[in-house]
Amino acid sequence: MKKSFARLGIVFSLLFGLVCACSDLRFQSPESIAAIDGVTVSTLAETEADRLPTISKLPVQDCTQTEASKTCIIEPNQALKWGWGLCANSHVMRRFNVLFAQVKLMVDNVRIPDDLIFQRDETYERTEMAYCHVWLIKLDSWQKGSIIQLENSGKTSPFSVQNNNTFVMQVK
Repeated sequence: MKKSFARLGIVFSLLFGLVCACSDLRFQSPESIAAIDGVTVSTLAETEADRLPTISKLPVQDCTQTEASKTCIIEPNQALKWGWGLCANSHVMRRFNVLFAQVKLMVDNVRIPDDLIFQRDETYERTEMAYCHVWLIKLDSWQKGSIIQLENSGKTSPFSVQNNNTFVMQVK
């Protein structure tokens, strides 16, 4: 009798796991790729983290800023890194903030799963807020003529104010 319940539990676990794994077919976790209409989202490799530009590094003439969002015109073959980050005045405070951070990255209203997001600590040579942590994804293979909305939000504790940013990418 105990063996039957154990087998039933294993079968249920396997079936439940398969149902959960297939619930959103846009995300192909073995390849760390999300196929979203108009752009490919993938996990940023360590070697790409320093090489790929961010939206802020795009030519100034290609972007416009309003109170609501930043809009940029981009070439279809331009790969970018994009995400959210936090900085602190010490590595201890950075570690504390990362523990309680709540970060959400959205591409055209699709939330990017945490296992697709690359994270790392970064330290800058400046006197204030030099100890940072970033959450990044890679965006590439833009579809010509598409308009993609990117939204990031994050906060460092349940009591802190949430920071939200919206970017609109217009593909040539």
